[in-house]
Amino acid sequence: ASRAMKVAEKVGNKELLILTDLAMAQVKRKMGLLEDAAFCANRALGNLEGESPLNEIKIYEELEEIAKEKKDFEKAYALEKKIHTLRDTLLDMDRQKYIANAENRFKLDKMKIESLEKDRQINEQAIRQRNIVLSFSLLALFLAVIAAAFLFRNIRQKRQYHLALEKTVKQRTEKLSELNIELEQANFELKGYNRIVSH
Repeated sequence: ASRAMKVAEKVGNKELLILTDLAMAQVKRKMGLLEDAAFCANRALGNLEGESPLNEIKIYEELEEIAKEKKDFEKAYALEKKIHTLRDTLLDMDRQKYIANAENRFKLDKMKIESLEKDRQINEQAIRQRNIVLSFSLLALFLAVIAAAFLFRNIRQKRQYHLALEKTVKQRTEKLSELNIELEQANFELKGYNRIVSH
């Protein structure tokens, strides 16, 4: 045990020093060396300084056992109260840690939910904008199709009008040609008549 103490002191590991002193106290108590056991336990207690509360409870439990074996029941009772107080404190600390962890998880979950809600709103906004663009695109395409249909119909009507006009012009030209031929014949006959009348 003294070797372990020297190694722990060399390394500077407080917890190892505490646990070695505690182990030595337990061994010396079982051997009936109660004063030495109390010394080792008190030295372990002196080395605590912010170390594990569980080690503190173990040390006080050992001191209580030493007091019981010394038949110092008043001290044993005081140590028992101290142990209960430490356990209650430890439980309170555990509860507080649990509550703090629960609150942190709640805050993180709330932040995640808010972030997801913002993402959902952004996605909905993007979908709305995309739908608006798509609607206007479809409307523009629809109007373009209607305009193309009107344009095609207008071109077709103009083509039909031009064909009808060409047909009418052709018919009138043919009629005029016929009339012109008749006029020339009438003119020729008139000239022939004029010749006959003038001789």
